[in-house]
Amino acid sequence: MADFLNWSWTSAHVQTEVVNGEYITSEAALIAAGPPRLDMLRDSQGPASPGDALTIAFDSAPIILQPIGLLSNFQANQNRNVNRLFEIGSARAYMIPGRHFAAFSMGRIMFFGPSLLRMLYSWYPDENLKPSHGKFAAGLGVNQNFGPGGAWPKIGIEDAPGFGPSLNVPIVGQQGNADSHKNNADFWINLTSIVFRQSLGLCLLLKASNNKTYGACYLEDCMLEGHGFGLDANNVVITEATNGQFDRIRPIHILGTDVRSVTGG
Repeated sequence: MADFLNWSWTSAHVQTEVVNGEYITSEAALIAAGPPRLDMLRDSQGPASPGDALTIAFDSAPIILQPIGLLSNFQANQNRNVNRLFEIGSARAYMIPGRHFAAFSMGRIMFFGPSLLRMLYSWYPDENLKPSHGKFAAGLGVNQNFGPGGAWPKIGIEDAPGFGPSLNVPIVGQQGNADSHKNNADFWINLTSIVFRQSLGLCLLLKASNNKTYGACYLEDCMLEGHGFGLDANNVVITEATNGQFDRIRPIHILGTDVRSVTGG
C-alpha cells in the first residue's frame, strides 16, 4: 500500500497493491446450502477448544454442502442499532452499540428440477422427509440428528413441503400419469410446512477473476420469512425469490483453492 507521506496522485494509484485481474466477481462466487451451524461441518479433528480458529476441511466434512445454481441475485445485510446518549453539562455524546440484526435475500430462475426451497433444504434428513422420487431421493440429505431435542420432526401429509407420492399428496389428473409422480417431487412451495420451521446455513465462497481464493464465510441459523414467484408476459423466464433473517456471519479458512473441495466432489 502506498505510504501516506509519499503519496503522489500524478504517478501512482492510491492502493499500489491492486492488480488487474484480481477483482472479485460474481462469476467466481459459489453459494451452497448446508446445516444451521458451521460447527456441524467440522473435520475429523473433532470439536475445537473455545477460542480456537475454525478451519474446515470440506473434503472430509461429514455433511454435504449443496451448491445452488441458477441464482440471479443474492444479498446479505447486517445492521446494528446505535444509541446516542447525552449528558447535562456537555455538548458531546456517548455512542452505545445496540443489538445486531442480519437478513438475506436471493432470487433464482425456475427450471425443470429442484425448486429454490428444495435446494435450500437439500441437506434435510431423508429418513424424515421420505421422498420416493426426484433428484434428491437417492439420499443427499444428511442422516444425523441436529434438530431440537436431538431429532428433526417427521413430515406428514398436512404439512408436506411439496409434491411427493410417498406423502400421499393429492394428485390432480390421471392417477396413472408417471410424470406427476416422478417429475414434481422437488417442487417445494408450501412455506407453512414444518420443514421451514427449521433453520439452515449458507456457505459463500468468493474468488477473484484469476481464480485466486479471496475468502469464505458461513451464514448461520438462517430462517425463511418469505417466498414468492411471478409471471410476466414480457419475460420469457420465471424467477422465484426468498428472504429471511440469520444469526451471524462466521469467516471460514479454506484448506486449498479448489472449488470442488467445497462441493464434496
